[in-house]
Amino acid sequence: MPSPFAWTRLENTGQVTVSPRAGHTITPTSVGFLLYGGMDGRRNDQGNPAPNSDLYLLKLGPRATYEWQVQEIDPGSQMPPVRTLHTAISISQDEVFVFGGIHSTTPYQVLNDGWVLDTTCMEWKHIQFKTASQELKGSHWKRLTGKITEHMYVTAGSQFYTPRRNSGAGVMGRRNSAFRSPDQTRAAGLNFENLALAASKAVTGGPGAGGAAGGAGDGGGTKKSWVKKFIAKQMVSALRQGGKRDMKLKLNSTDKSSMMTSEEEQFHDDLLSMVCSSVQGEDEEGNTTKGPAPRSNHTTSMYENTLVLFGGHGGIGYQRRAFNDVWILNLDSYRWAELTCHGNPPAPRSGHASFQKDGCVFIFGGWNGEAQFNDLFMLDVENKDWSDLDLSWSVPRWNMAAQLVEAIPAWRVFVFGGSADRNSEGRTMGAYDRNIGVLDLGDERRWLTCALEEKSKSERPQGREHTAMCYDAEDSRLIMYGGWANKWLDDCWQINVSSIVGPPYAIAKVEPSLGPVSGNQKVKIHGVGFLSTPGAAVVRFSAAGNRQPVEAQGTVESDELVECITPSVASTIGPRECEVRLSIGIKDFTTTVADYHYFLNTVPEMSLCYGPGLLADQQADLTTRFMIQARNQNGENRKSGRDEWAIEVKRKVVNDKGMEMLRDVTHEIVDYDNGQYEVRYVTEPGELVIKVGLIDETGKVRPIRGSPFTASVIKSARTKANDYLGPNVNQWMLGTLKSLEEFQRSTEAGQSMKLKEDDVKGLIKVMNHIRDMYDKESELTRQQDCVFETLAHIEREGISIEKHLKNLKKVGEKLAQLKIACQETEAAIQPLVQSQAAIYKTKIQEFEQELRTYQGGLKREAYYYYKSGLELALQRIQAVDDHLDAKTAEAQDLLLIAKNFDYPDELKESDKILKLMREDVKLVKALWDHEVERMKMTESFLVCRWRNVDALQMEDDVK
Repeated sequence: MPSPFAWTRLENTGQVTVSPRAGHTITPTSVGFLLYGGMDGRRNDQGNPAPNSDLYLLKLGPRATYEWQVQEIDPGSQMPPVRTLHTAISISQDEVFVFGGIHSTTPYQVLNDGWVLDTTCMEWKHIQFKTASQELKGSHWKRLTGKITEHMYVTAGSQFYTPRRNSGAGVMGRRNSAFRSPDQTRAAGLNFENLALAASKAVTGGPGAGGAAGGAGDGGGTKKSWVKKFIAKQMVSALRQGGKRDMKLKLNSTDKSSMMTSEEEQFHDDLLSMVCSSVQGEDEEGNTTKGPAPRSNHTTSMYENTLVLFGGHGGIGYQRRAFNDVWILNLDSYRWAELTCHGNPPAPRSGHASFQKDGCVFIFGGWNGEAQFNDLFMLDVENKDWSDLDLSWSVPRWNMAAQLVEAIPAWRVFVFGGSADRNSEGRTMGAYDRNIGVLDLGDERRWLTCALEEKSKSERPQGREHTAMCYDAEDSRLIMYGGWANKWLDDCWQINVSSIVGPPYAIAKVEPSLGPVSGNQKVKIHGVGFLSTPGAAVVRFSAAGNRQPVEAQGTVESDELVECITPSVASTIGPRECEVRLSIGIKDFTTTVADYHYFLNTVPEMSLCYGPGLLADQQADLTTRFMIQARNQNGENRKSGRDEWAIEVKRKVVNDKGMEMLRDVTHEIVDYDNGQYEVRYVTEPGELVIKVGLIDETGKVRPIRGSPFTASVIKSARTKANDYLGPNVNQWMLGTLKSLEEFQRSTEAGQSMKLKEDDVKGLIKVMNHIRDMYDKESELTRQQDCVFETLAHIEREGISIEKHLKNLKKVGEKLAQLKIACQETEAAIQPLVQSQAAIYKTKIQEFEQELRTYQGGLKREAYYYYKSGLELALQRIQAVDDHLDAKTAEAQDLLLIAKNFDYPDELKESDKILKLMREDVKLVKALWDHEVERMKMTESFLVCRWRNVDALQMEDDVK
């Protein structure tokens, strides 16, 4: 059984502890799960809260345990700036790519740099981003002169920015000069790229600016501190160029103030706008570098060998805004390219969740300065097309954790926690949430309702945001660590999701999809991934209603096929729809199911046959046919086929010896897979005997209702005699209906006759009519069923059956009423039956006693005595015979009555006495018959001449 879908808190059994934190990442790698960065309350040299660059390895142990291992970085490795709310994603088995994040909260500074951690040697590599060279266009460039394409802008990720670690866990940029040396200036020429360089450093807080943007430090802290340098450079340039420009500028306070004209302020604003809006420069090879603006709380997803970045919060300089731009990074060249997408894009946001599946990046939830979201968008990366899937879950939420998990046949996405706008009160009133949602990425994407199988609500993590979550595929569990809930958290939890994502295999369908409750049917289970797990396959059949599931052994035939023999469920599940699941080896049963319908077996005693092939006077040498309608024990027509039938069609013939025999007739059976089977045959003229039997699950042949049938084939039959719409079928239906009506009328009259109290013969007649009704009920029902199925067949041929159907219904109603009347009459005559039964039981006893008395008196009969003489003896023998004949007739009458009263055994003793008396009389009569013969012989001796006497012969004859 799958582990319950419930949270379990893990226990740290190691020596290393990780500080409570939020905004960190946990990334799966070949060495394990790596935790990086985050915010844990530490402060930098200025005493301001600062993130960290901690790196730990999470090791999961048995029985809900874990431990941390500190990861030492190669001393020669570059070190990325500290950060939180960044992204970290595996780009290969041994490499983790880190991008962006918050570097400092006070002053606010976000990053757009990229780093790769090689986990084989624990070495960081700073990535130099680039894009293909392109023409620089825009109104602000048109005001510039000089070598525009040589303009360099220094960003957090440029070559001039070389962060270093310090004791406060913060990172400060190196303080470089805002201008080049005179030689450098002379070589490059004094033009606006120098001005842009100085302005960018001053404005953005880059190297040479002496600190973060807007802060005090070397080079000045105001927006317009670049003006003095600008004026000085311009003067030097003018003098060296031989007075090409007449620039008479003085650097006294009056001249300075005179420079701040409205035109210059506008120029300053334009230049500032240009510098702040262009994240651009050159690499060593002369390629322009460009990429996404610095940001945090964004998302990155992998698509083939490309990183897809969306959204986030941040910007250049003083900007703090939400993004909805899409950037892709080629991981071979590390070139950024912004995607210009069409369709319906999501609103700018951060704190959202994203994941990539089948070339599409999905975006869920998040927030911006105006709204919070619980919407779901999809970006087709190849086609650059946004779609709003109109598939929300719960309330708007942001800063949650999400994890894509492989599942068959459809992957699942788990979303946990975050801040939730439960009462539509905005982001400031958001509540820390601890619900977990599951998104099914099947053909019909949908949010699943998956209830936790927890014993109490206390056995689950508290609501939180900015936690980190990863997936342990080996044990099918999500792992979560840390987060923020008005304090830094350091708890570690797991939740087993095997009951939702299932094992690494799935079933799709079962063929055939239905079978008998007796089982023993071979089925094929189709699916995927059956070879992914070693071990034996177990197929489980279960039904609703908490019925005990039944299992059968399966055989894995291929990665997509398992075969098994269905188990018998007659005494367990019974006839109903079942769900079929599969497990292999030690893995759980599939979360996917296939439908299988157990039906009641075909019962031959309830099934029937009809059609022209069972009737008389069919046409010889033409195909004739009849239909088998399979029914279950409830008398319901089966809706599927695959029954096995034993069919015999035999024709009566006379052999050479003049003896009658049966000869097989070739036939075929067609399975329509709807519970109907058609038997077809062609034969010569003659009488036929047709047997139809079902081969049941034990292999025994059981005859169908009405079998065997008799039919006949003639040389010249009526037209269409062999058709369902022919005259034979019509005549049979009319004859059957007529015989049913006649039976109903005669039985109705017989069972309703009036009785006298002592009229036992009349009583027995009524009883016999009632009994006849009961005895013939099955046959009457069969005949009605045959007529009905025949009419249904005719109707399927497009012929109206309304008249016949009405007659059948009428006959059926009368027979039903007759049965009720018989039951009522039976109840009404029951007292009379009981009284007469008692009376005749007494009479039978008296009759028996009378026979015993008579038997005893026979010993004194004259025929036992020789002196009585022949004449008297024969007279008495005849008299006794006559008396016994009368008593035998009386016994027969009593036996008939006894049978109707259900005690025929009461006459057994009387029957024995009668037999004994008849045997005695028979023996005595034989003796007297012998005496007659002796007397005749003696008389013949008396008239014989002496010379003819043979004494010896005479002696033998007498003896």
